[in-house]
Formats: sequence, structure tokens, C-alpha cells
Amino acid sequence: MAKSKPKNHGKPWRSKREIKLLGTAPDHVVAKKLGRTYRAVQAERKSRAIPAYYPEANYTARDDRWAMRNDLTLRQIAKKIGRSRESVKCRRRRLRAQKQ
Repeated sequence: MAKSKPKNHGKPWRSKREIKLLGTAPDHVVAKKLGRTYRAVQAERKSRAIPAYYPEANYTARDDRWAMRNDLTLRQIAKKIGRSRESVKCRRRRLRAQKQ
């Protein structure tokens, strides 16, 4: 069975609501909300020089305190703050580099 095209396939980006969503979540999530393809969302975001969504940028001070704890494993910390183990590992590395 062939995949059907999204409802907004080929339609121009005119809605301010659509444009405001670009860069606020991963492109595949925005694409699903708008009924557009991943590639269409990615191309439009790039053409408007809107940076991609990076959840690491949304770490709170509380998350940072958890990430720097040495008494828990990365897996335990990740579960506690709702992030992946790899995300916590990268954040910890970045925070340690800033201290130096």
C-alpha cells in the first residue's frame, strides 16, 4: 500500500501559526502537527535561518545540579530528570568544561 501525501503537501507556508512552530520542537514532531513532511519542515526552517530545536538548551539549574551528582549513575539521573543517558553525559561534560 502506497503512503498517502500529507494534507499540506505542496502548499505554501503562509500561516503565521505554522511558521511560529518551526524550531520549537524536533522537525518530525512539527511535521506531524502541521501535516507536512519532515523534509518540508526542515527545508522551510533552514530557509528562514531558524535554528533546529535542541532540548539540551532547555536544561534548568535544577537539571544541572542533578547532572553533576556523582552519587548516582547516569541512567538514574537521566530517569529522574526525564532525559536520555547520552544527553546527561554530554551536559555533564559541557558543565565541567565551563568550570575550568
